[in-house]
Amino acid sequence: MKKRYFLFILICFLFSLTITKADTCTYKEQSRLIKEASNIKITSELPYKKPDENLTRTVDGTFDESGKNVENTFAAYMGYYFKVYISNLTEEFQVTFSEKLYNKSGNLVNKVTIDDVQDGVIELYTYDLSKNRSITFTIVSNTVECKAKQLRKKRANIPKYNSHSASTICEEYKDLDICDPFYSKDLTDVQFLNKIEEIRNPQINKDKKLGIFATIWLFLTKYWWIVLIIVLLIGGGIFLFLNYKRRHFK
Repeated sequence: MKKRYFLFILICFLFSLTITKADTCTYKEQSRLIKEASNIKITSELPYKKPDENLTRTVDGTFDESGKNVENTFAAYMGYYFKVYISNLTEEFQVTFSEKLYNKSGNLVNKVTIDDVQDGVIELYTYDLSKNRSITFTIVSNTVECKAKQLRKKRANIPKYNSHSASTICEEYKDLDICDPFYSKDLTDVQFLNKIEEIRNPQINKDKKLGIFATIWLFLTKYWWIVLIIVLLIGGGIFLFLNYKRRHFK
């Protein structure tokens, strides 16, 4: 009997602790935290820095120094990389993100706190520009009352690097959109070369526009007798129908 009574008291005690903990994160406290979280700024950019001349390109497109793997080098995409700045972060919050990013120390992380702030800002970056994607940044409460409560979210879009922009052809046609480092459409090598050829030889574009009309004209001139028979049949059918209608509906 005493054992049952003890278990009952223990369950009630644990249940009361759960309720008390839940009640501490009140609507008023959440509203305050959400308002404070709005002051946290998350911005991004695509900086450029000339790659080290000592780096050599590997088969997969990344750069390595002889005898040393340089995973965190921006050289993989001809000097471009994606950088994120987080400012106004206080001890009440932490920021988590859906994809691991490098911090200033060169370590891959998926969250930051006040301890990561240097000179008032947190800098994060990634060198992977192999595909279009977005990273979700979530501002989470770090307080005892609302521990781990998600407050705000922000997305940052990472564009795919256009490898054609580094070609020798694009040195000649730098102003073309298909030579932009972050051209939005995916082009195969053949498609890219075809577009360049169209620019070099405007007649190709003209022929493409006139292609359908030229095809129709070629068909008419080659198979004129078929066209004539079709016209006669249709014309004869219309004549007979009208003649029949005129005789029977006077």
